[in-house]
Amino acid sequence: MASGLRSPIDLTRAEAELARFDIGRVQARGGLAVAENVLAAAIGAPDAAVDVRGDAPQPDDMPALRQAIEMAQSRDPALAEAIANLGAAEEHTRAVGADLRPDLSATATLSGRAAGAPPSSGAAATGNGWIPNVPNWDVGLVLSWPLLDATIAARSVAARSEEQVRRDEIDEAREARITAVRLAYVQAEIARSALSALGNAVVAAHANYDQADARFRAGMGTAVELADAETIRFDAEIQLALGRFQLARARAAFGRSVAEGL
Repeated sequence: MASGLRSPIDLTRAEAELARFDIGRVQARGGLAVAENVLAAAIGAPDAAVDVRGDAPQPDDMPALRQAIEMAQSRDPALAEAIANLGAAEEHTRAVGADLRPDLSATATLSGRAAGAPPSSGAAATGNGWIPNVPNWDVGLVLSWPLLDATIAARSVAARSEEQVRRDEIDEAREARITAVRLAYVQAEIARSALSALGNAVVAAHANYDQADARFRAGMGTAVELADAETIRFDAEIQLALGRFQLARARAAFGRSVAEGL
C-alpha cells in the first residue's frame, strides 16, 4: 500500500471484512455465555455458568426407527399413566358389575332355655331355666337378586364408557409418542444428509480461495476478488459448523424422544 502498488480501497475492504468477522466472533462468544448461564439455571447449579462435559451420542449410534419406537413406548411416562388409568377403570367396571350378581345368605338361631319364671301349674324348670330342656331352633336361606336396579345399571354403563375413554387416551398417547420419534428421526437424517453437502461446499470454497490467492500474488487478480473468495470460504466454514451443530441438536432431540439412557 505504501509503495502505491495497491489502491486504498483494498485496505479499507480488508479492514471492513476483518471487523465483520470480529463482530461474528464476539456474538458467538456471547451466545455461548448465555447458553452456559441458561444451563446452570436449568439444572440448579450453584455456579453462574456451567459448561457441557462428556461425549454426546453420535449420529451413527442411532437405533433403527422400529427399535426407537419400541423404546419410546416402553419408557413414555404419559403412556404408562394412560395404561394404569385403564387398569383402574377396568377394575371399577368389574366392581360395579358385581353389584348385579345375586346374593345368597343363611340364617340360623338356637334357643335351649325353657324360661325361668315359676309356672302356674306343673313342675318348675330345671335350674330356674338356665339348664336347657326345650330346644328351639330355625334355619333359613335368603336369595336376593337386583335384576331391575336402574341405579346399578346406569353406573355400569358409565363405567364402561369411562373404560373406553381410557383406551382412547392410550391410543392418543401412543400415536403422539410415535409421531415425535419419527419426526426427530427424520430431522436427524436430514441434518446428516446436509452435512456431507456442506463439507463439499467447504472443499470447493477452499479451492476457490487458493485460486484467487494465486491470481492475486501473480498480479492478475484484485483484492476485491481475493476478499470475495475469502468471504465465500468463511461462509462455507460457518455453514459447516452450523450444520454440525444442527446435527448434534437433532441427535439430542432424538435421544430425548426415546428417553435414551434410562
